[in-house]
Amino acid sequence: FAWWMSLAPWPLPEDAPAEAFSAGRALKHIQAMAVEPHPGGSHANERVYEHIAGTLKEMGVEMTVERQIASNGRRIEHNGAILARLPGTASTGALAVDAHFDSTPYGPGAADDLSGIAAMLESIRALKAGPPLMNDIIFCFVDEEERGGGGPDLCMRHPWFQDVRAVLGLETRGTSGPALMFETGQDNGFVIRQLAQSESKPRATSIMFDFYDRMPFGSDFGSYKREGFPGLNVAYIDDFAHYHTKLDNPDNVSLASVQHHGCYILGLAHQLGNMPLQECRAPNAIYFNTIGSHMVVYPGSWGLPITVAAAALFAGCSFSG
Repeated sequence: FAWWMSLAPWPLPEDAPAEAFSAGRALKHIQAMAVEPHPGGSHANERVYEHIAGTLKEMGVEMTVERQIASNGRRIEHNGAILARLPGTASTGALAVDAHFDSTPYGPGAADDLSGIAAMLESIRALKAGPPLMNDIIFCFVDEEERGGGGPDLCMRHPWFQDVRAVLGLETRGTSGPALMFETGQDNGFVIRQLAQSESKPRATSIMFDFYDRMPFGSDFGSYKREGFPGLNVAYIDDFAHYHTKLDNPDNVSLASVQHHGCYILGLAHQLGNMPLQECRAPNAIYFNTIGSHMVVYPGSWGLPITVAAAALFAGCSFSG
């Protein structure tokens, strides 16, 4: 039962209510973009730019396209980003959501990371269909992640980013499974508690971040974290054998996983979009799921006392036996 409760949520079909996130609708974007490999700087990648920008224009969303061609001494980098903003009614700050749209040369990148891009486009549509939020929501569609490019830097240099108080990153390392919140910035106490209170259906434990922080991997979220932004990084990781291969195609992307990405975006947008965001930092928390989405969250400073008490209780039970 605990395993079943930990799975990704059931995907909603194309005819779901307008204000709801539908993985069925998001799949249409994945199918349109994940036609072929589209690494940064390729003609195929330009067609992905056109799909994202064209979709945003059709929805009447405020947007800007940022492009930069630079040399790092060894190769030419075509850094780029498309930023879109849903303005709030009386904004006290903004939540930024990030995903990258370039792929590796080996596959069409349907999950990594066009599923994140599609989730953002579908979330924008759903948010526009629902009641307006108090705070701004900024969406960062970023290029060149697979080659360590500077797309996030372009976003952070944009004037809109002066209002950003927290960042949600969307990634994958497979094509299915629940979306795990595996990384945070420092001073994560505030965002973790808001995540636990939101409708995001989170799957998270602070142990994941302790492991990930010691591994030689990175994503766009690391750029925001290094600049001091509090936030959360989310990825689904099952069917790892499809990762960065031609098997990362629309047929293999789990709609349940895409739905879970949408839960995080809409859940956090509704949670952080209707509260004061002047201060989004608090001392680091320890956190974990119990059953399903329920989370236990307590201050990191409690870790040592709880460990000592548990060890003492274990020793007492052992000697008494």
